[in-house]
Amino acid sequence: MEYPFKGRVFSVKVERVKLPNGRVMSVEAVEHPGAVAILPVLDDGRIILLKQYRPTIKEWL
Repeated sequence: MEYPFKGRVFSVKVERVKLPNGRVMSVEAVEHPGAVAILPVLDDGRIILLKQYRPTIKEWL
């Protein structure tokens, strides 16, 4: 893993990861102390959630 940028508020890291399909690639990620999330709620009250693979943490979210 390498850090092409390290700052006071955030840093950028580049990591080589192996995806679930076996492909290896470089992934850039921003490291910071906070995060933002958006939760879509339909008019009838249903909530939409997406499952995404996050290669930098090697998990499905």
